[in-house]
Amino acid sequence: MAMTARVDSLSFAGLKNPYTGEKITVEMVVTGTGAPMFHADPPTYTPDDFVQSREAAIHKWSRKDGVAGARTGQPFVCAYTGRPLRFEERPDGTCAMKGGFNPNMLWTREKFLAQCRARGGKVPGGEPAPMPRVEPAKEKPPARTREAAEPTDEATKLVESAAKAVGLEHSDTFVSMSVPAKKGGKAGKRG
Repeated sequence: MAMTARVDSLSFAGLKNPYTGEKITVEMVVTGTGAPMFHADPPTYTPDDFVQSREAAIHKWSRKDGVAGARTGQPFVCAYTGRPLRFEERPDGTCAMKGGFNPNMLWTREKFLAQCRARGGKVPGGEPAPMPRVEPAKEKPPARTREAAEPTDEATKLVESAAKAVGLEHSDTFVSMSVPAKKGGKAGKRG
């Protein structure tokens, strides 16, 4: 059984979609069988999304911080990774641009943050963003409904230990990130 939680820590603050300029809201998914994974929720625009036509795909891709046509005339590359994008067309005429980072897929914390902050393959400060090596999940966790059973104590302990291992604390209303003490300072919490 997968458990999800909205992530509000400062580590994830300020993430925005380089195409739309909209804030990226982050959700953590813990299954109890591995490290917590992160993704944009609600889903944010990515060239990986299939749209009505090749022209529509180019039109959506050409936005920069919400400004239409800002990338017109530029090579078709991912705004996050800087890697070339290729067109994938279906028989029904729908089209997507594949080969870039997709924040709607599940990623490890480090890969998700590095790729979401990267622009043109560089993270703030100029160093290259790490290449994503995590495969996207084959299926999305089931949606939580009111009829869903409460997690068992064992499942809750598994989730809490996994979250604690990566420095996350969880309550019924928020997830926060512990911040290590600075030299000569006190440890504190952000988020």
